[in-house]
Parts: sequence; C-alpha cells; structure tokens
Amino acid sequence: MHVNGMWTARFSRLAVFTLATNSAFAQPYYTVDLSTIHGGNSGLVAVSKDGRRAVGSAFFPGQGSRAILMVSGDIIVNLGTLGGGFSAGQDISSNGDFVCGYSDTGPGARRAFRWSDDPMLDLGVLPGAIRSYATGVNSSGDVVGYCEFLTQGPRAFLWRNGVMTNLGTLGGDMSIARDINDAGQVVGQSDNGGEMHAFLWQAGTMEDLGTLNGNNSDANAINNAGIIVGSSERRRHQDPPHACKWQGGAISDLGDLPYNQGSSALGINDEGVIVGTAAGRAWIRESTLLVELNTLEMLPVPGGPLNVAYDISSGSARVIVGTMYATASAGFKTSDDTDGDSAPDAWEILGIDADSDGSPDLDLVSLGASYERKDIFVEVDALAGWTPSATALQQVQSAFLLAPIENIGGSYGINLIIQRDETISAGPDFPNSFTDFDAVKAGHWGTPTERANANSAALLDAKRRFFRYCIFLRRYGGTLSTGYAETPGNDFMVALVSPNTSNAIQSASFMHELGHTLGLRHGGADDVNFKPNYVSVMSYMWSFPDVWMVDNSGTNWWRLDYSYAAMPTLIEHQLVESFGFGPAPTYLWGCRVMYNAALGGARNPRIGTIWPMTPVDWNGNGQIDAVPIAANINDFPDEPSNAGQTLNGFDDWLNLIYNFRGHASYQDGTHIVPPNEEFFSPELLATELPGFLRGDANCDGAVDNFDIDAFVYAITDAGAYTAAHPDCHLINADANGDLRVDNFDIDAFVECVIAGGCS
Repeated sequence: MHVNGMWTARFSRLAVFTLATNSAFAQPYYTVDLSTIHGGNSGLVAVSKDGRRAVGSAFFPGQGSRAILMVSGDIIVNLGTLGGGFSAGQDISSNGDFVCGYSDTGPGARRAFRWSDDPMLDLGVLPGAIRSYATGVNSSGDVVGYCEFLTQGPRAFLWRNGVMTNLGTLGGDMSIARDINDAGQVVGQSDNGGEMHAFLWQAGTMEDLGTLNGNNSDANAINNAGIIVGSSERRRHQDPPHACKWQGGAISDLGDLPYNQGSSALGINDEGVIVGTAAGRAWIRESTLLVELNTLEMLPVPGGPLNVAYDISSGSARVIVGTMYATASAGFKTSDDTDGDSAPDAWEILGIDADSDGSPDLDLVSLGASYERKDIFVEVDALAGWTPSATALQQVQSAFLLAPIENIGGSYGINLIIQRDETISAGPDFPNSFTDFDAVKAGHWGTPTERANANSAALLDAKRRFFRYCIFLRRYGGTLSTGYAETPGNDFMVALVSPNTSNAIQSASFMHELGHTLGLRHGGADDVNFKPNYVSVMSYMWSFPDVWMVDNSGTNWWRLDYSYAAMPTLIEHQLVESFGFGPAPTYLWGCRVMYNAALGGARNPRIGTIWPMTPVDWNGNGQIDAVPIAANINDFPDEPSNAGQTLNGFDDWLNLIYNFRGHASYQDGTHIVPPNEEFFSPELLATELPGFLRGDANCDGAVDNFDIDAFVYAITDAGAYTAAHPDCHLINADANGDLRVDNFDIDAFVECVIAGGCS
C-alpha cells in the first residue's frame, strides 16, 4: 500500500495503469504521462486502496515542484507548500483521506506535513532536530517519517494527535520509518549497532526483522494484514539484494527477474499482491513469481517501457503507480539522468556501450555507480616514489560522502570512486607540465587489465566518457606548487614536492585540484583569492591547515571541504564595519578567518571571527567606523588586489560541474586551466600568511623568561590568558607543535626558553 518513502519522486515519466484481476493481466489498461503536462520532474508514488486517488509531485511553471493529488486519473490538485518553494507528496492513506510528505518552509528549512482537504499541517520536528520528513500515513491520520539532526543520525518518528514521538533505534545511531498501516504498525530500517536492518514497531517496541542471511535489509511497506515487504542482502557482502516478504514472523525470498541484478519490493495491497523494481524494470508478483510488467499482453505503453512500480491498489481494477521511460532500449533513454551526475541512467544501470554494438563495454555498476546517487570517478596513477597515501584519498572520499547534496533516494552525499591504478617508472618531474602529463596518459590510461582486454579500444573509450584522470608526482613546470588542473575538465596532477608530505596536505591538494575539474576556481565562481567570506579548500587561505586556524578554546576550524553556502557579498570600497560578515551561515559561526586590515596601504593581516551581524574592524584603525570605509581586505603577497573589488561568497557544493564531455578540455592534449598557474604550497603560503612564534606566550617577538607567566596562564586558564594578553593567540603557547595547549607543552617550553626559541 505504500512506496519507499525515502524516494523523492523526481522522475522523468509517470505511469498509472489498470490491471484486471486474472492471471493473464488483461485489459483494461491505461497510462497517464504527467511529463507532457508538468515537465520532467513529475511522478506519482502512492495510491489509495480504491485506486481513485494517487499522490506524488509535479512541476508547475512559475512555481516549481509541488506535492499533488491526482483524482480519477485526470484531475490534478496542487497541494501547495508550507511557505517555501518546494513540496513533495510521499504517501496517501488507504481510505484516501490523508496525504503526507514534506515541504520547505523557507531557505534551508524543511518540515513534514499532513494534508486533508485543507491547507498543509506542519508536523514540526523532534526536540533538537533540524528537519523532518513524512513518509507514511494511515486512515486515522497517523503519520510516520524521520527527523534529521546535526549531531546524530536520523530518528524515526510517529506523529499522532499533534504529538511527535521518537521511535528509537535497534541499538545503533539511526532509524527511518517508511510506512504505517491502519493498525498502527510501523516499518522501516534502523542501525542495530553495525548493520542496517528492517524493523517492525508496534505498541512501543521496535523489533529487528532480520535478513536473508546477509548484512542489511530494509522494510518499505506494510499492508493492513500486517504483511511487510522490502529487500535484503542474501549472503555477507555477496550477491545483489532480493525482494523479500515478512509474514507470520518469517522472512521469505521473493526472487528476481531473469537479469539477476537484484530486486526490491516497494508496495503491497491488502490482497497481498506485490510490486517493485529489478534491473530498471517494473514487476508484479501475484502468486509465486516476479513478472515483468513490460512483457504482459496489454496495450502498447504510450510513454515507453515501465521502469518502477511503486504502489498498487486493491479490488477488481488494480491501479499501479510507477514510472516509465520514452524508448524501448532496455527501459532507458540515454538523456535520462535521474541523479544529475552527467552519467545517463542507462550507463549507471546497463553500462556504457561506446561502440554501439548492443553490448556494454564498461560496467559502471560493478565499479560502484548508482543512478540514484551522484558518482564521480577518478583513475589515479603515480610516478615511482610519489604514490599518495590510502588515508589521504579516503579522507577526500569521506568529505564527498558528507557533502550537503540530496540524492533521489533521500540520502545525502556524493560517491567519489577513486581507482588507484599504476605506479609508473618515469619522472619524478614534469618540467613541461601538461605536455609531459599527456605523454604518460597516452601510455597508461586505463588499468593494465583494461588495456590488455580484447575490446580495449571500446572499453577505454567508454571509460574516458565518465572518468577523470590524475597523476601524482614530485614537481611540475619547475614550481613548488602542489597541483595543476583543467577548469573544468577531466585531467589534473598533484605534486607532493616533499617525500614527507602529510596526509592533510595530500588530501587538501587532491581535493583542491579535483575541485578545479569540477568547475571551481580560487574564489568559487571567480579567481579572486583569499576572500575572507569564502571558506573553502579552493581558496589559498584554506588550502592547508595552519596554526592560526585554531582558536583559544582549542577548536581547529580547518576542514577538508568545499563551501556549503554563499556568504554575503563584501564590497571593498563600501565596507560597513557594523555589518561585519552579515547573516553568516550557521555552520561557520565561530570560525576564525584571516583578512588584511590595510593600515596606510601596508599589509596588516588580522584574524577575525565569523558571527552573524557582528562588527569587524576591516581597516584596522581600532574602532568601528560609523560610515562605509574602503579596505583591501584580501590583499596578500602574490595575489595583489585593490580596494575596489567585489568579494562574492559562493556555494561550491551546489555548483559543481559534473559533465566535462562538452568542454574543450575533454579532448586529450587540450587543457583549459585557470588564468594564473597554481603557486600554492605549504612553504609558499608560510610567506603569505602570518605565523606564530612557538613559545612566545606574551607575543613580544622573543622566547625568554618573560614568557613564563603568560605560558602558565595559557595552560591553566585560557580566559585569564586572553584577558591578560588580548592581542595574543593561545596557540603561541603550543611549544610542542601538536596544535593543542596543555601540560604536554611544559617540557618543550622549558627547552624553548633555554634555547631562545623552538626548533
């Protein structure tokens, strides 16, 4: 009776079709193609028991995506929003009286809603939560879903009579409720402390439903008879998951379509008829087998093959809601890109057929691709002696997984797949930069196994369409820069410079250059560097961790990350000091930022703190000026600028360019790079940004006996230290260089005083 509520209904086609209740699945049969009415982001995901009402989303010109109710297959009701610009319908009750889903209430704010022939009702959030999503509703108007938190995983909730209840977990950190039946039984998925298992919640107790002998399982729907359907892995980390059913305390495997690529059950009616998807094909199961809907003897489908069946009504004329695609090519057309990562759905389900012979040349799925989640692929080679550490690359992958990018299935993050390939006996330098790079790529593109394949030409051509390519080396072009990249494009290099390069510098350098291939520049959308209102690894200011980023509480504000939001614009010839950084994004509150307080035109780096609408002394004259002033706040060596610039903030993650195929840099030998060649490295940046003299606790420029009292304050009472030395930074007392100030600095400080400085 319900579709998987985590899917957000952004589909290219909608199918509503009716089946008679006999084994031949004969007519009547009809479809409705919403994309011809409301555009590509339209679809239905759930249907009432009698089949007369269905819920989903549709695009309305001039308004955007809205939750909709379709009545009798032709009347579409726009359900509106909770005040924001977006809403999505997720479920409808068996009796058709209630609809639930989620809606934006304003920028960045999202709430679960219930609708019943009246304006949407905001269901609120659990205590401490920041967002809520409704995924299931029953005939009494009880709603289930989940809430998101900043400091913990999501939690399943039950909303009943105005009260939202936390349903807890199976012992782990997260839970998500997906459906509720008229008896109040709730199903979903929860972390049990190591694995994700399907659960049944009833009468205040959450029960682990187990798996088909695999690691993970998920419950998507429950009917009014208490039968639960979903999917489960069958063996530990082996074989694709199968659709499954829980009934009478036992789990059973529902099987798969002949393609053997995995299946999932998404909906079940009160007669026990189940629908779902497998290998990009919709199926129905009435007795013992999964039957592909596209193979049934019915009228031709106006919109193309049926891709996913989400829900099915009960009674004599069963209505199924799902999606379809516009051509008969295995159910997909090459222009469909559900997750928006520039890889067509056909590539991420069937593979890339580069030579158009009907057989895929590169299987992206086996490499980790999904058409429901953004994927970025990078092949990494290295010159001998300059291979990156696995830890550094994993840190970048983790940063992408934490990206604030919502996927079609309701998850967040980008799947960065790094294929660590060969160590090449060449180098260690590229004195001619990309000319040398091209020569190495020509002989090492693809893995040795791929190059030895009998179909290597087509395979490598297929790979070139979606993989970026990176070479790690020592140096390039005679510089000390740590990297060079196309912007945007598919080729980049990372120069480690020193054999002792830390994991932090390796990961930051890789993510910086990869960011260029994704269209990011040193100022986000522009090449204006060192902007204090642009906190991103793309800015030289934030390219590497440094001691100035640690505040007096010991918090290190450096993060391996692109910017999450566009900070307010700063216009250098009319800076309003009382405005400061303006209404800064919440995640940056308290962040230390460096800027240039240009006293008399000289460079005078200062450290400020980002707080919303908090004054900043931009010109460093010791006061907050009442009138707008001019200051060259991003002026640092090697990046000269003037006080008349407009410094724009930028949201990196939201503006990544995934598709490089249409850019000139896609062709080997052609490289479009930033106007100024990269120069940044830890050594060079040390001359750009002010450092701190370790052990100089009183900030007088020397390490001697006069620092002892200040040092004692620093390790015993940070507040007293700040009061006694307001112009000093606590990190000066970090005598042992571990970016912390504590008792472990005492011996090192004594040695510093004796030696007249720290080595």
